[in-house]
Amino acid sequence: MDPQYLASFERIEKDHWWFRARREIVGDALRRHAPPGPGIFVDIGCGTGGNVAPLANVACCDVAIGIEPDAGARAACETKGLDVRDGTAASLPFDERSASAITMLDVMEHLDDDAGALAESARVLAPHGVLVVTVPAMRALWSPHDERNHHRRRYSLSQATGLVESAGFDVVEATYFNTLLLLPVALVRIAQRILRHGGASQERMPSPALNRCLYRVFSLERRWLACHAFPIGVSILVVGRRR
Repeated sequence: MDPQYLASFERIEKDHWWFRARREIVGDALRRHAPPGPGIFVDIGCGTGGNVAPLANVACCDVAIGIEPDAGARAACETKGLDVRDGTAASLPFDERSASAITMLDVMEHLDDDAGALAESARVLAPHGVLVVTVPAMRALWSPHDERNHHRRRYSLSQATGLVESAGFDVVEATYFNTLLLLPVALVRIAQRILRHGGASQERMPSPALNRCLYRVFSLERRWLACHAFPIGVSILVVGRRR
């Protein structure tokens, strides 16, 4: 990973509207579905580690481990005192049935074998353990932004849930999210396609006022998602319980 990109990503990961609201939405899903009691939490593709400790805490796990193939990102995690190990979604350094909860946040779209990665998570999770996956949604939103970020695909909800079920999970929650901002996102992506320009990347922090506004709009979805699913959105969240 480019060191300059890595440094800018690490600076904003805690407070950027997108990462902050997504972390809270995923945390809510873990509160609803993670098995009670201590256990091992694993964040696959953890990057610079901003999600590892917060999500382990809400999952009530006493051991938090990140998996990250990039050496520079692992070094950044180690400076924070995090336990982050070299590995990939397709080859996790854990025994069978050893983890209580796993997150794979915007990772699957980068993989050649997304089904294989889900099967590997199923191998590592204990029975009734949970997997929380987020992926970008809607092929119609494909733009140079996806190409620049090395995405292989965007998903429909049925595709994402079908993959999770086929890997050995019962889907206990599945929804689109980032719905309230769908229209402005769609307009930006259409403009990017026309202009063939990727636009501002997520490793850039918007102005403080805009960042607060976008966060507040995005985080409004949390109350709805506690009881309902969205029928459309920029992203997808799927929670699977290991059979």
